[in-house]
Amino acid sequence: RSMSDNELLRNPSPPPLTDEEKAKLKADYIGESLFSKKWVLNVIFKLFSLKEEEIYDTQLKLKQNFLESNSEQRLCNESNNDNLKELLGTFEDEICELWDISANSDVSTFLYENDSQAILMYVLDKTQSPRLLEICFGILGNMACVEKVALGMISDETFCDTLLEYLSLTDSLSLVELTRLLCVLMSHEVCLEKLIKSFETSSLEPHPVDQLVRILQNSLNVNIVMNIVEILDLIFDNSDKLMELHCKEILNCLLDVYYILNENSMQEPISNLLHILQSFTTTVSCVCELLKHDSLVVFLCSIFAHLLSGNNPRVKDQCLQSFYSVLSCLLSGNAKAVLSTINENYNLLVFLIDILNEKLTEYDTNEEAELNHIYLMVYLEPFHDIFYNLTICEEHFGNLFQVLKDKKILINNIIDLCTVIGMHSEDFAHFSENLATFNENLNL
Repeated sequence: RSMSDNELLRNPSPPPLTDEEKAKLKADYIGESLFSKKWVLNVIFKLFSLKEEEIYDTQLKLKQNFLESNSEQRLCNESNNDNLKELLGTFEDEICELWDISANSDVSTFLYENDSQAILMYVLDKTQSPRLLEICFGILGNMACVEKVALGMISDETFCDTLLEYLSLTDSLSLVELTRLLCVLMSHEVCLEKLIKSFETSSLEPHPVDQLVRILQNSLNVNIVMNIVEILDLIFDNSDKLMELHCKEILNCLLDVYYILNENSMQEPISNLLHILQSFTTTVSCVCELLKHDSLVVFLCSIFAHLLSGNNPRVKDQCLQSFYSVLSCLLSGNAKAVLSTINENYNLLVFLIDILNEKLTEYDTNEEAELNHIYLMVYLEPFHDIFYNLTICEEHFGNLFQVLKDKKILINNIIDLCTVIGMHSEDFAHFSENLATFNENLNL
């Protein structure tokens, strides 16, 4: 047949690759990926060289552009803006592509094996570009996702201490990636221990935890707030020393932090926030601070109760133990003030009654329930303490009494269930007797 015009104009197909050419291509692949070793090393070398003409756009004045177009995205330190630099567009594209592919575990391992950690830390120290700071922290964060790489990274004695120095930065996008890097490192147990030690032994002024609190108090960036809440939760869960030193500052900014997270429907960090409060119940000095802020904390508990009443069972299960620990601590320390606040936020009592009935019913009807007597006591104690204190307080808490009257049937069911469980537990027998007596004395 005759060839068509299109066929006559079409370029011929390239010849198939030889075995030798295929072997060369495969040798350039990073691990099982299709990313090129040569390309990655070229970008890393360009980064390390820090040649002005290859990296920075010397034709643009970053200061004006930075302040005008990113005023809502970045926290700017006016005294440091004169020397800020903009990245060259072509280089920014390359380094951002490297950032993207560093999420691949093979690429992360390859980067670490080729001294990229040292190069990135060198660039962080030398660059005057906020964008390059952000990208370098981002690449390090991706590398740290691979546990063996993270362990190698913290084997550098200066690495953790140097990261803490960068908490003095004021650029919000860089702080997003820096705090993410710290979160990723702290997700590995060995790295967590090393970072906690660095926090505890730091001689920096202000102290790194103070820097975290400062950022928390001044940032509206939800990603920064979310990361810092997670970091502080891990710090306080592993260091009583740091917790006692910084408990007061955290309590002072707690409500603002909650509102930022709640406005963005961030339930996971709210769980971390509640766990921080639970950690505060484990030392005497922190309990004293909690009691100074009892109205605030009970108000937060009432908000948490609303959240826990939602349809997210995973978050609910994570939060309940923290929630009850905090409330029990407050009731044991300053019951009258706590009752006064609960009276203003009476839905908290509704929540306590509903949850207690739910847990007791679950235990009573399911022989294989994971709940045991000790676990049930966590839910019973705050309710018992509220009942007891209502019988001895001279003040009249009208809203609380109305809730108890409205929930009378449920309360009687709770007392009956406690009596049944009390047949197998002296503690429950004692509580059921007390509840029955309180119920009678309150004349509900």
